[in-house]
Amino acid sequence: FPRFLNYSFLVSACSIFEYQLKRICDVIKDEHKMPFGWDMDNSKVSTLVKIKRYLKLAAIPLADDPPRIELRPPDFQPTEVFDESRVIIKVLWESLNDYFTIRNCIVHDNGVINEARNPAKVIKYATRKEIISYDHGQPEMSITPEYNIEVCNTMEKFFEKMMSAYYSTPL
Repeated sequence: FPRFLNYSFLVSACSIFEYQLKRICDVIKDEHKMPFGWDMDNSKVSTLVKIKRYLKLAAIPLADDPPRIELRPPDFQPTEVFDESRVIIKVLWESLNDYFTIRNCIVHDNGVINEARNPAKVIKYATRKEIISYDHGQPEMSITPEYNIEVCNTMEKFFEKMMSAYYSTPL
């Protein structure tokens, strides 16, 4: 049952991500003497919206990686170099949001894309990521091990950025 194993891996990764976020926010609350936790308003917003709000209130800014610059002779004009591993926070948030959208499709709709909240968006994303298959003409999620590795790598980058920002923020 490789499909279900890949589904469960993604769902577990998202659950662990949420759990770790909550634990980190508890530390931030204690160390920064904040009067509230990350679920301060008990609204039904996503985990990612909650963490964005909380980091902003705690004054912990996540920053883009600086671009790599080369100085080329003879004028030594700085030239920005494309760096695939460069972390751009906006892109990181978008990726995380996409992962949770896919997770929700799996958990709430058994991976059947037409039953998801925004099927056109899910189909577009799943097609781009090559994690879609068709069963009797119906689009379904078809998570791959490579996709799960991408998810884990992105989550790792997020935690690295978050911890770097946290440790560089004065109490």
